[in-house]
Amino acid sequence: MELRELPLTRRQKKLIQKHLRFYNQLSSGQRKPTTATQIHFVEVCNGKYEPHTEHEVTYLAFREACDMQGRKSKKSQQTRKQIANQQRSVTQQRPIHEVDPRASKPWSKR
Repeated sequence: MELRELPLTRRQKKLIQKHLRFYNQLSSGQRKPTTATQIHFVEVCNGKYEPHTEHEVTYLAFREACDMQGRKSKKSQQTRKQIANQQRSVTQQRPIHEVDPRASKPWSKR
């Protein structure tokens, strides 16, 4: 997935490009928050508070856009699998009545 494909503003895309690693580390707990702003950011990521800062709004919008892309991708993968399974089951099924192509047509007179 490319950043340019996500429904974010230019400003949000720039923030994501610059700070995504830091955001992810804070959000996942790999990096401990050291300021009140960072603590609030983590709590927003955990759903405890609504986003207020530009960074919080941007990161949540980014995560939501990624989730939506992921769901679309999973849905298309499932659809591809379903089609493949249907094709397999159709080719494995035997026709109810075997028809001899050399036989005359049933509606024609002999």
